[in-house]
Amino acid sequence: MEKQIIKHKEEFKKLLEANGDETFKVVLDDDKWYEQLTVGETVYLYKFMTLKEVTTYNSFWKDSISHPVAKLYMEGKACAYVYVKKSVIYYYLIPDKDKEKKTANVKVIEHAELLAKMQSLRPPRFTRTVREGTSK
Repeated sequence: MEKQIIKHKEEFKKLLEANGDETFKVVLDDDKWYEQLTVGETVYLYKFMTLKEVTTYNSFWKDSISHPVAKLYMEGKACAYVYVKKSVIYYYLIPDKDKEKKTANVKVIEHAELLAKMQSLRPPRFTRTVREGTSK
């Protein structure tokens, strides 16, 4: 399959409208989130978010001042914090052990995936189901 990188959101949006969203998905490649659309033998990718680790505690908190910070994980002394600034998801891990760091990293990826899907051109569709109860 041939891959084509689309640089402009509007160009990708037109392509999506012309071809429908049956093959649309949000994918992570290395540290970049892409919107992906497959048309025939061509995969079109539009980079719309980046995942970036902040390696020092002071840098993370200094830069996050005007952005809400989510605490995603805490076990023992290990923590994972995340905030979004423009189109970048910043995260900081405070690992206590390798196993805890891996678990914290997974939580960051899961949270970033949800954020990326919500920011995409085709966010997940949530529906409310009202169920009528049966009484005896």
